[in-house]
Amino acid sequence: MDEHDNRPAYAALPEMGPGGNLVLRRLIVLGVSAGILFGFFTLFGVMMATGRKPEKKTEAPAAIAVEIAEAVRENKIARIEATGEVKPRTSTELSARASGQITWVNPKLEPGAEVRAGEKLIQIDASNYQLTLETMEADAARAREGLARVKAEANLAAQDYADLGLSEAPSDLALGRPQIASAEAALRAAEARIDEARLALQRTAIAAPYSGRVLRRQVDIGDFVTMGMPVASLFATDIAQIRVPLTNDDLVLLGLTPGFSPAKGKDAPLADITADVAGQVATWTGKLVSVDATIDASTRQTFALIEVAKPFDAGASAPLAPGLFAKVSLGAPTTRSLVRVPRGALKKGTEVYVVRQDSKIDIRKVAPVQADSEAVWLAAGIEPGERVVTSFVPSARTGLEVRDLRAPLPPKPEPEEEPKKKRGDKNKDKDQAAKSTAKTEP
Repeated sequence: MDEHDNRPAYAALPEMGPGGNLVLRRLIVLGVSAGILFGFFTLFGVMMATGRKPEKKTEAPAAIAVEIAEAVRENKIARIEATGEVKPRTSTELSARASGQITWVNPKLEPGAEVRAGEKLIQIDASNYQLTLETMEADAARAREGLARVKAEANLAAQDYADLGLSEAPSDLALGRPQIASAEAALRAAEARIDEARLALQRTAIAAPYSGRVLRRQVDIGDFVTMGMPVASLFATDIAQIRVPLTNDDLVLLGLTPGFSPAKGKDAPLADITADVAGQVATWTGKLVSVDATIDASTRQTFALIEVAKPFDAGASAPLAPGLFAKVSLGAPTTRSLVRVPRGALKKGTEVYVVRQDSKIDIRKVAPVQADSEAVWLAAGIEPGERVVTSFVPSARTGLEVRDLRAPLPPKPEPEEEPKKKRGDKNKDKDQAAKSTAKTEP
């Protein structure tokens, strides 16, 4: 076989010289490429012209399925909820009122232990104070003896003056009256020093000033304390207090003002209190006793004081211990007519999606009066009987069409039958397109 048989067609052309042969080859390559492109685009145009075009959709987009609920009117006592820390109304840090070494500590003086008013807790060494008392008592005895002697001398002087029968009245000095006054003053001073020594001796024993619980103990037997040194801390268990913040809207809702306190003869507003104690929710009932007369400049809030009587009483569901964070629910003094909607109807905290008669939503701004985990109560913006959306709506806007998720789907319209003539025309178009394609193929 000739080695030139496998060469391209344009390579077998007669020699035209170096320059002319190169130009001719380039023209042949460009012509072949242009022919291929022309054939491709011609075939593509025929297929697009004769192919079946997609039918235009004339149906409207389907409505979004949502959960819908109805707003209802309720006569309700509006309530506000706030959180505050429980603190005892009375707490005391006991300090030593005498100096000395501690010789005895009550075994009950441990954190959390219950103590009674007047119960002895700590004893400081009283030896020096006992000796001082005995010394003061001896000084008082000498003062009494001196007063008795001066009085006796004054009586003798008065008797002698009477026996002499002098007409002039005796002077006070002659009758010993200044001496008697001085001796009486010395006796009173000695007796005062006795009282002082007795008081100092009594202060060596530290007792509970009221019934309560021990918060902490700071000393032990053998420790030396000085006057004013802290030794233990107690808190009273008669009343617990909770301070909760109130906004201006809360004050309006509850009908309160800064500086409020219950009027005489009227019961204080009650408060429901809950807290998590040892893994269980415990409840108590307290009362509002006052509202601060000032408003915090940084938070624009004021504080209400709630008191709970006998927080450690055996009848309570659990001890209302200091340090707990408790939730306080305060109710308004009178009922209000409000509109109730499910909690899920409140969107972004201030919006409600109302479903109009034409099944399209209307976004309304609202201001909740009260809310809990299940419902929201509104004073305005929603009328009773209106339907509201309670589920999530993506890209919500006014005018968006929705349907009730629980309602049955509307029946789909049946497609119209295509005319036979039209179908025949389409078949002809398909045949012509097939023939054109066959002609263009090599």
